[in-house]
Amino acid sequence: MRRLRWFFVLFLCLLPVGVYMFWIEPGTLKTTVLDFGQPKSEGSIKIVYFADLHLYRWSRLHDRLLKTIADQRPDCIFFGGDALAKKTNVQDLENFFTQLAKVAPVYAIFGNWEDEAPTHMIQRYQRLGITLIEKDTQLIDVRGITLGVTGLQSHYYLRQTKHLELLAEANWRILLIHAPNRLEQYPEFYTRFDLVLAGHTHGGQYYIPPFTQTVLKIIGNGALWFRGQYRAKETTVYVTNGVGQWFPGRLFSTPEIVVFSLPPR
Repeated sequence: MRRLRWFFVLFLCLLPVGVYMFWIEPGTLKTTVLDFGQPKSEGSIKIVYFADLHLYRWSRLHDRLLKTIADQRPDCIFFGGDALAKKTNVQDLENFFTQLAKVAPVYAIFGNWEDEAPTHMIQRYQRLGITLIEKDTQLIDVRGITLGVTGLQSHYYLRQTKHLELLAEANWRILLIHAPNRLEQYPEFYTRFDLVLAGHTHGGQYYIPPFTQTVLKIIGNGALWFRGQYRAKETTVYVTNGVGQWFPGRLFSTPEIVVFSLPPR
């Protein structure tokens, strides 16, 4: 009887935690304004960045995500990969990106989940008007400001990345890399950029320091750059918590979008 009573007490204590982890936080969305020391001025452009959509099926979070991005009135949108989930509703996925592309031009990279169907995703992005930057560099003109954007999935593809010489023509140099693990070991590469935007780690998804850093290091996702903002020499690095989940629940790793402005220079 006493054991049953203690079990019941434990259940009552853990119930609110479970409700928060599996229902409340995963459906919440925060907006992070990235400030990396650049003064705002007339003629600045606004960019929204998010990653790790992992769209299994449509939910209220996706309505909220689209509305929040649209409310920012961005000049362009960067997506950091992992659109797919274990079982993605393709119609919902295409509906999401169709609506997103109506807000502003969208530039995307592949995440590791896109390895499951790369050809289908390339064709899908082309059909939906999404510009895929995959192991390549593109110059993007946004209201008179030239962005040099390099996109790749992880550090494994550094040597395969094409057209890096175009960065010399850009006002701002941005690296979109899905997985930030071990990137810090390649300063000769990342210091070419003013800004590095990454995802993949979901901010740990369950953020319990220092336990989370230890687990990420063991499984190979890295522990140096795994959530939030970092400064590496003259380069700003931001690793987003992402939006979706690759296993159920979130704890102190609220889904987010990242907003930042770039002035003319």
